[in-house]
Amino acid sequence: IEDGADVETVLAQSRLLRSKGAQFLARELLTDYATNARAMPLHEFQGAHRDTSGDVAALADRFDVSLAAVMRRMAFLPKSVLEQDYGLVKCDMAGTMIYRKEIRGFSLPRYSSACPRWPLFHALQRPGQPLVEVVEFAAREMEQFKCFAVSEPQGRPQFGKETTFTATMLITPNSERLPPEGQVGAACRICSVENCSARREPSILVDGI
Repeated sequence: IEDGADVETVLAQSRLLRSKGAQFLARELLTDYATNARAMPLHEFQGAHRDTSGDVAALADRFDVSLAAVMRRMAFLPKSVLEQDYGLVKCDMAGTMIYRKEIRGFSLPRYSSACPRWPLFHALQRPGQPLVEVVEFAAREMEQFKCFAVSEPQGRPQFGKETTFTATMLITPNSERLPPEGQVGAACRICSVENCSARREPSILVDGI
């Protein structure tokens, strides 16, 4: 796709994506990837990322694209290209995760609901307002991450039709070790944070249930 390959050709050549469901999901993801690759060509984006030190807003201005598009471009490129590791989560208005890209130290639940303290959900409550937060992930190593999040309309808003939103969160290790703005976990059931006002079920790590 980076070299201009057609999405349908890529899908047709895949030996793994055979079911209709797999094709549907892959087509949506790869079409978005292709759109971003055309808007932010690889070598230009690589240089711009280096020049701006990975400033999401500056990159969005330079390529005239949305903040969420920049976040996805940064997350889906190999670590060797940008010399920086990124994770990404995207959710719909129900809080269901649509995209996920793992990053070491920040666990993303696969079968349960995520931690409501993630900046991802703060952004969903404030459509159009970009947020950046330093969070500490509650785990054995207690690593810090800088999270960039924004909620944007899904498609072009139209008069007379309800606008739906999706929220995107870019995750990257925070090497500066600043005072965190909060502790987050993966999901309540496997989170060790005590006295959390957002907890919806007991933790097996704390309560032994």
